[in-house]
Amino acid sequence: MKKYLGLLLGASLLLTSVDTAIAKSKNKSEWGVYRQEFEALKDMEEYKLIFNKKTHFALQDIQRDLELCKELDWSSRSTQSLFLACGVIVVTPKNMPKLYAYIETICKKSNMQTPVVFITTRKGLFNAFAQKMFANTGGILIGQDLLLEISDDALEGVVAHELGHIYHEHGNKSLAIKIASAMGVAIAIEFIIGRPDPNLARLNPDYIIKDRVLKVLLSLILSPCVSSCIIGKKFEYQADEFACKQANRSKELIKFFIYLQRKEYFEKKEFEQNLDTIYKAIQASKSQLSWFDYMGLMSSYYGIKVDYKIMQAYYWFYLNTVFGAHPKTEDRIKKAKEYS
Repeated sequence: MKKYLGLLLGASLLLTSVDTAIAKSKNKSEWGVYRQEFEALKDMEEYKLIFNKKTHFALQDIQRDLELCKELDWSSRSTQSLFLACGVIVVTPKNMPKLYAYIETICKKSNMQTPVVFITTRKGLFNAFAQKMFANTGGILIGQDLLLEISDDALEGVVAHELGHIYHEHGNKSLAIKIASAMGVAIAIEFIIGRPDPNLARLNPDYIIKDRVLKVLLSLILSPCVSSCIIGKKFEYQADEFACKQANRSKELIKFFIYLQRKEYFEKKEFEQNLDTIYKAIQASKSQLSWFDYMGLMSSYYGIKVDYKIMQAYYWFYLNTVFGAHPKTEDRIKKAKEYS
């Protein structure tokens, strides 16, 4: 009897392992080319320690820094410090040849240097951004979550958009506009408020200091507002236009925007449902709680709810006014269709 039980158990374990292997292979077959490249990269000898969860974080950092030093000299690392702070590796023709070739093709077509492309080594970033300051080649950062979650064509649309920021020198233009805004606001404040009264300055030595502090504070508050009004959402639309026209990725960019809309909708819906579930759970347990505990739990609940409402209001303000850099997703979809 024990013999048969052992055989049955062994057969059951074998079938389970086969089913698991089939499921895994099926999942892998559904991965995009770029995700397959990235998963293969993790198994490369030089990257194993970086992506092994059991490796001590300090050793991961050393291994990652070693690979960065091999790919970038000290001057390049200094100009790309914003990206390096995010814990990244460099995409090369060796470790991700297809992704690199796609980016290089667009750059050659647009007569621009291929920027340094980074991917985050840690999860938690569903985003991508680009920066080019002064005369360097610029850089693009791709969040690992973004690469693992969206399709190849949607990723191509996002990357093409980021290349648009570099092509149009948005980093340098933004810096120039901010400096010019700061100088213009400072001059305007000096003209409107006027110079310190020398008679008051003699009577009150702190008068000049207070005058300077007031003007500096006003400049710090007003300068970003002025630069935001000048830039508005122009840079994002320009980058979208580059992706659609120069890179011919309008369908891919629209696909990403639609995916983003759905993701935001379901995340919002899930949060609101969880919020409602927590409220009902507290009310259902009210008779079992002390007055002090009940008030504490409800205070925490309303604190989260108010914070959520504030964030929703800020998000609306950011998307619907010139003070936010990114346009509404539906507006970007409409524009992308016009560009194509």
